[in-house]
Amino acid sequence: MFGATSRKIDAEHRNTQNLAPFIHALPSLGETTATGFRYLVVVGYDVGDVFYDSTEGWASVEAWFAANMTQACRRRGSECTLMGVRFNNTLRKPGPVFNEIARHAYEAGADYMYRLNDDTGLTSPWTEAFVSTLR
Repeated sequence: MFGATSRKIDAEHRNTQNLAPFIHALPSLGETTATGFRYLVVVGYDVGDVFYDSTEGWASVEAWFAANMTQACRRRGSECTLMGVRFNNTLRKPGPVFNEIARHAYEAGADYMYRLNDDTGLTSPWTEAFVSTLR
């Protein structure tokens, strides 16, 4: 789970080639998934976000995810699906978005939740150790 924003990003860089989740969090997740696990990637974004809360922007997120994450996870013997959570973040702070994406993950049946920042890069396999520790 992570929150994402295109706020403070100039218009020419609001795309999947330049935004942090597509450079850091998502590719690294795709390369560190574990065989036999199912991953639900929950992305929270603000109502009115110029990129994520637009038809064209979210369509490009879904297309990027299908072309990159779905394939990377399949190669590693895992399954990855995407859920976008549009949130009216009147406080303009990250905490409320994190609570909302956690609620959606829980309601979707997630057994375990791991919150990242959109610019976090996972550098080694982590799922099995994470689940083992929590069990």
